[in-house]
Amino acid sequence: MTDDEQPALPHLDLVPGDLPIVEAFGYPPDADTPQARDARERCWCPFVDGPCTKLLSLAGTGVCSLRYGAEGFAADTVWAVCQHRLKGAPFQEAIDRHFGARAPDARLVTELRVKQPRLSLDGVGVLVHDRAENDVEVVGIEAQTIDTRGGSVKGMWNAYVQGRPDSWRDEYSDGVKFGVNTTNVWKRLLPQVTGKARLYKGWDSKLYVLVHDPVFQFLTRRMALQRLPKQSASKAEIVWLCWDYEEGLPRDDAGMLKSGIDDAVHTTIEQVESAFLGVAHTPRNEFVRSLLKKLGPDLV
Repeated sequence: MTDDEQPALPHLDLVPGDLPIVEAFGYPPDADTPQARDARERCWCPFVDGPCTKLLSLAGTGVCSLRYGAEGFAADTVWAVCQHRLKGAPFQEAIDRHFGARAPDARLVTELRVKQPRLSLDGVGVLVHDRAENDVEVVGIEAQTIDTRGGSVKGMWNAYVQGRPDSWRDEYSDGVKFGVNTTNVWKRLLPQVTGKARLYKGWDSKLYVLVHDPVFQFLTRRMALQRLPKQSASKAEIVWLCWDYEEGLPRDDAGMLKSGIDDAVHTTIEQVESAFLGVAHTPRNEFVRSLLKKLGPDLV
């Protein structure tokens, strides 16, 4: 990205309370600390400590999180909407929890691709005992945020970077229609998690899943997920680490929103698969009524 293409610094005093953008380039849109200003000026992602790749993608924004009232959630619920938002400290915490006192000797490898089956692994924690003998311990780490749907976030982003965040609604002449894609999480996350967990089980390890807490709540409201008691935690094949922002969205000294991981949820692969496959289905007669209604009276 050239200097001419970089977003302009916004008028921070004009950022309204109803702007859905909660974080941009890792900081609240009105943050005025040296770290926040530097991230905006360089279009920098503090979670991967590199340029914001989302800005250069089809999304075309530097938005990390949004405020949106999805069905069943409060209107002020904050959703992390970038795949990189949970990287950095949360990945390290997964390594710390798994390796314990040996964690300082462990290393993190990110975005590792394997050929059979062809897939990408978000992160792998590795503890090398003897490189010559391929004697290593590994642990898998996957991160799950959520995608947006139903409309573009670019309108509010453009208003923000052009220094008129207080007029962001003017970008949506037909009304603001963006949302978060909970359905896509349902279809994509659970098959990926169980598939990768079986891979790590075959490698004598387990999978840690860093998941934004509202996303995990959505999943567990939709399915009856059984879990292991803490006294059986060592038998877990999938460990869910629920990450979220602190209540009230307090900021640290750098201006970044405070966040963290609560207690882990320990499950087996079978528990997750059984919950996913055991979701109640719509009765046939109810399905047929919906089908005929969709067809319309002229086609029945």
